[in-house]
Amino acid sequence: MHIFNTLTKKFIFISLLIGIFIIAFVYITDEFTNHIKGEAKRINLAGQMRFRSFEMAWLTQKIAERTIQNSPLENEFILRELKKEIKDFDEIIVNLTDGENELIKLNIHYKESLTHLNSLSDEWNRNFKPILLKLTNLPENVPERDVRALLAKYDAEIHDYVYKIDRFVESLEVHYNREIEAFNRIKLYAVAIFALISIFIIIFMRHAIVLPMQRLKTAAEGIGKGKFNISVDIKSKDDIGMLGNTFNKMAQTLGVLFDEQKLMEARLKEYTGQLEEKAKERTSELERFGFQLQKLYEISFAPAPNVKEFARSIIKEVARMLDVDGTAIGRFSGNEWIGYAVADNRNLGIEEGLRLPLNEVYCEI
Repeated sequence: MHIFNTLTKKFIFISLLIGIFIIAFVYITDEFTNHIKGEAKRINLAGQMRFRSFEMAWLTQKIAERTIQNSPLENEFILRELKKEIKDFDEIIVNLTDGENELIKLNIHYKESLTHLNSLSDEWNRNFKPILLKLTNLPENVPERDVRALLAKYDAEIHDYVYKIDRFVESLEVHYNREIEAFNRIKLYAVAIFALISIFIIIFMRHAIVLPMQRLKTAAEGIGKGKFNISVDIKSKDDIGMLGNTFNKMAQTLGVLFDEQKLMEARLKEYTGQLEEKAKERTSELERFGFQLQKLYEISFAPAPNVKEFARSIIKEVARMLDVDGTAIGRFSGNEWIGYAVADNRNLGIEEGLRLPLNEVYCEI
């Protein structure tokens, strides 16, 4: 794929993959944390419903006893507290059913809890709240007996109502535990996904980078040992693939250069042998020439019967040194003497080769 034709793009892809996973996990964790905060507030509000129910029951008993035990100031305080408890209880129900705070409001996922809450709300508005409102509006001189009669239904049903509140709280706790279990499963899934991503990255890096680099290393070691016929099989279209192709071309070029070098070394060795042979020949010639010079030297100091015999010995050695067919010393005219040597390299014959117009031949061979 062209989108992965460079190592940089591959690293960006891997980084994005890891980054997306981390961002998703952090987002889910943050959402769950906020949800748990809302869950704790719901359980707290449900617990307040239970507490306020008992608080209002206690206040109603204080109101029933006001004519004989409480002062007018205390009665006013008790009524104010009861009204406050009624208002707070209403606000709890509203917040849990139709509140603006989404973290507290029960949504469709709380089916069982919503059923309990709706039942509690209906019973509160139908049976308990009207009695409590009437109680707060009673005149000061109402006998305790009438107050007790008004509270008879409230007292008879308040315990069952609190029990229903307990069941509502328990349903919230059950839902909370389910949410914890669901989040734990999400964490397990996240760990599994991260493990799969890690395995994918390891396999991807192994095939895309590690194995090609190992092949390049092995090939480079082979070239270091003089094996220039090695080629690297890397089919990827990224930077490493280009490096492999360049490496193959380099190995091929080095192989050609190495072969040329071997050929040049062979030729140089051959030329060296030829030069050594020629040097030996020249050395032999020089040795022979030196020997001949030595002979001339010896002849020059050797006693001779006369000068002419001495000259004949010299030109004889000169003829041997020059490898000619004949030599002679003579003169054309006057007092100028000349020596010459004749080689029969033109197949003229010795007799014809020595025929020079000399007036006098001193000596010849």
